[in-house]
Amino acid sequence: MSIFIKKKPWVSDLRGLTVIEENQIQEVLANKSPFIWLTSQAVEVDEEVVALIHPKPYVLGVGAKKDLPPSTFMESFRAFCEQEGISGSEIAKIASIDVKKNEQAILELAQRLDCPFPHLL
Repeated sequence: MSIFIKKKPWVSDLRGLTVIEENQIQEVLANKSPFIWLTSQAVEVDEEVVALIHPKPYVLGVGAKKDLPPSTFMESFRAFCEQEGISGSEIAKIASIDVKKNEQAILELAQRLDCPFPHLL
């Protein structure tokens, strides 16, 4: 069985799987071979032989100054994701202390990522 995966630190045991490169996906799909597609991005696949796995392995712990502009918070979030090599679509939950539960910048990020908040610490 083949698997396509971009390297992530939380994926380590690939025993029994053949890792393919991105440029091989179309060939594998054309051959109708069983295929696992592990991705951090939403992908539309209309193939019965594909198991599409879209994990969200991260909980994002955040804080913000009171009344921080949401655009500033979003800019910092994008920089964080780039630095860490993750996508916002990999965030499962957002967590903060309870006094931040009404902070507009955090609420807008949660809405944009379609993540539950508050998930209080």
